[in-house]
Amino acid sequence: MRELNFGIAEIFEVDGSLRDIIIKDTDIYCWDKMINHILSCQYELEWREDSEPIHINDFQVETIFKKTLEHNMLLAIKIGMAKIHCHFFCEDEIEMDINPQEVDNIETIEKIFSFVEQLSVSLDKEVSITPEGMPEVHLIRFYP
Repeated sequence: MRELNFGIAEIFEVDGSLRDIIIKDTDIYCWDKMINHILSCQYELEWREDSEPIHINDFQVETIFKKTLEHNMLLAIKIGMAKIHCHFFCEDEIEMDINPQEVDNIETIEKIFSFVEQLSVSLDKEVSITPEGMPEVHLIRFYP
């Protein structure tokens, strides 16, 4: 279920900032479930360590979080013409971001909404798209 608080054009308005995709109250189990869901959907993925592409054969969430103690880890998920960047900042919140400049057609918007909605259902959690750095302003929310 979607709760749209702003018009679609406003959600992805190009204003020089990113949009955040936020899932609160998570733990390692949620992270693992999310990554396994993403892997099962066959999205085009790109892993980066300190901005350099890397290949991960056997994915373990705990290993990624251990690496974040010394390296900047990032997972880029290609959705339509856009990339959603998943950051591994902390275990208790999943934060991803998307650049509105890459969201230039309704097909990409619908693919992004479908991706976020599937995450909500898979994790049985509310997922919000917010302005960058403003987690209290829900542009759109997805409920399981």
